[in-house]
Amino acid sequence: MPKIVLSKNFIRKICKLALNEDLYPSGDITSDLIKNNIKKKAKLISNQSGIIGGLKFAKETFNLIDKKIKFKSKIKEGSSIKKGNLIATIEGNIKNILIGERVAL
Repeated sequence: MPKIVLSKNFIRKICKLALNEDLYPSGDITSDLIKNNIKKKAKLISNQSGIIGGLKFAKETFNLIDKKIKFKSKIKEGSSIKKGNLIATIEGNIKNILIGERVAL
């Protein structure tokens, strides 16, 4: 079966649409409770077994919110995962990480 390759523009467009849907009209009211400019490192850990997909979408989501956020995949797209596997680390402004986490997941 041929591999389907999605363009960077397609991924960006879909992430923008998802962020607009998630944040309109009130924004992310929970992240408003957190002080700005607090740097943290978060871990994306699987809560069940499966096959990983959508890492480029997750990375682009954080990039659209804050270009300083570092998203580092720890496994390859299409890999089998088990509950508790580390999928990625996300490092940067915690307020911006929380704004994007629902869409990224």
